[in-house]
Parts: sequence; structure tokens; C-alpha cells
Amino acid sequence: ENYLPWSIKVGDFPESGSLEAQLKFLLGFAILAPSGHNSQPWGFKIKNNSIEFWINKDRALGKSDPEGRQTLISLGCALENLLIAADYYSYKTEIKYFPENGTNFAVSASFQKFVVAKNNPNHLIFSIPKRVSNRGKYTNQAISEKFLEEAMGVSNDEIEVITVTEKSKIFSLSDITNQAQIEVMDRDFFREELSHYIESNFTKSKTGMPGFTLGLPSLVSLFASKLIKKVNISRMTAKKDDVLLKKFTTALFLVSAKNDDKYSWVKTCQVFEKIWLLATQNGISFAALAAGVQVDNYYKKIQEVLGTSLRPLAFSRVGYSKKVARHSPRLSVSEVTK
Repeated sequence: ENYLPWSIKVGDFPESGSLEAQLKFLLGFAILAPSGHNSQPWGFKIKNNSIEFWINKDRALGKSDPEGRQTLISLGCALENLLIAADYYSYKTEIKYFPENGTNFAVSASFQKFVVAKNNPNHLIFSIPKRVSNRGKYTNQAISEKFLEEAMGVSNDEIEVITVTEKSKIFSLSDITNQAQIEVMDRDFFREELSHYIESNFTKSKTGMPGFTLGLPSLVSLFASKLIKKVNISRMTAKKDDVLLKKFTTALFLVSAKNDDKYSWVKTCQVFEKIWLLATQNGISFAALAAGVQVDNYYKKIQEVLGTSLRPLAFSRVGYSKKVARHSPRLSVSEVTK
């Protein structure tokens, strides 16, 4: 049951149903977005022809993300999924960011239906249910120029996409990422919060990360949560992590913004999610690397390597993989909608 939302079918859209039913169906794509620790910190309200995005504080990462950056980045991914789905079903959308300052009300999306549907077989909507995090080894096959061009084309006046394929820069950024990961895992409060989102491979939970999403065998996954709470695993796996990033990573992607504010966090991850879906469409694996851009001032070291003054906010490794990754659990639309 906790994986059922991934089975959504594009052809099941309730064309003759009410607007509310149609908007709920669109939310079926929004909830498939990635989020920190797979906490899914969103809540939705349908009002007339609008969908409101609210921050669910109960599922936000209050200890490791007190500023709410990762929460709003997650909402940005969900928003992009929603807009892609709306586009496929020929809705015109109007977005208002943070319509009520000082509240947990983050985004309002209103919808107006067009008459003619697009029915584009190459539309990104088809990539949404296929998107996964693949944290394993990638081959040394060069990334296709088609995907690189598509990804770079997502940049706009506010958000910049940077692709890194040069080995020396990949090595430098890998060192920064691993250092940041070790440092954040040294913090007891971070490990304690993370431990609540580490699940066994047999979990029935609808949030969190089953061990297999982290490459853990079933037996190890049974006690991984308790182990992570007590021990900095990243120190133990430092050499393995270093090899993974330096030897088995074809390219790195960074999405940066002019500002480091809540508006930029949402907009950045809209771009980030679109790149992830483009990667999925092109058969390219993708894995987010949060530590380097989220922990303390490590992002400044990334800026130095890249020679940019923009604030890196989303970071990932990409490449081709011989192994197929599995989905993480999901809350249903009805469980996150009022």
C-alpha cells in the first residue's frame, strides 16, 4: 500500500469529472516529488479552482533544517511536478508565491482548463512516476549531449544550471561533499532526526527511506536506524564514498540562485526537479547530494571551485547505471489534502 501512489496512470485522468476530482488527480503527480529524508513535508488544500501548498510542520525537518530551506526546496519539486501535469492536461496556471507572509502557506496555484489536450507522448509527465534516486555506481559512459543541452536550457534570469564533467572539478567537489557529510553526521541531533526516517527494507511506513534506497541489504536494514543514531556512519564509509563520487560519477549538476531566500529555494527546486525528470526521460540516473550546499559554509568552497558568486542550492550526481533503483514509499493524495 505504501508504494501504490507510484502506479498512477496518465490515461486515468477524470476528463468528465468535477474540477475538484481533476485537481486531486493532478496532485497524484505532485506527491511523487523528492524531499529531504523522504519526509514529504507538504499539505494541500483545494479551494475552488486553486491548489494551496502548505508546509506540514509535523513532517518538516525541524532540527536539521531550522530555516526551512530543505522544506521549501521539497515543495518546489512538488510544485514543478504539478505544473508539468497541468500542462499535459492543457491547464493554464497562475502561481502566487507566499501569498500570506508569516504563515505556513507557501504557494497558491490556480487553474483554467483549455479545450484541446496536448497528448504529447514525449511529455515530461511520463517521467514523473519513473523518477527514482539511484545512489549506486554509474558507468563511465559520457552523458549525452542532448540531455546536457536540455538541462542547461532550463536556466533562467534567476536560476543558473552548472554542469561539471571535468575530472579535477569533480574530485574537488567530491572532497567538499564528503567533508560536509562527515561533519553533519557528527552532530547528535542530526543523526537522531535522521534515524526516524531510516526504515527497514520491509517497512510499511509511508514516509522515510527503506534501507534498499541507501544500498543496504535486508538484514542490515533491520538495525540501521539504531546504528545511525549512535554512530557517524559517514566516517566509516568515507573511503567508499570517495571512490563512489570520484570513480563512479560521470557528471555533477548544481543549480544556483542569485539570492538565498525562501522564494529562491522554491524556484531553484522547480528547475532541479525538471532536470531530474529530463534525466529520467533520457535514461540517466540521478542522486541528490544535499550536504555540500546545506551544511554551514561549505557552499562557499563550491563557489570557489566553480568560480561563481551565485548561491548553490541544489546539487546532484548523474550518470548511467546498470542497476535499476527502487521507489521510496509515499503518502496518498487523500492523506495530505484537506
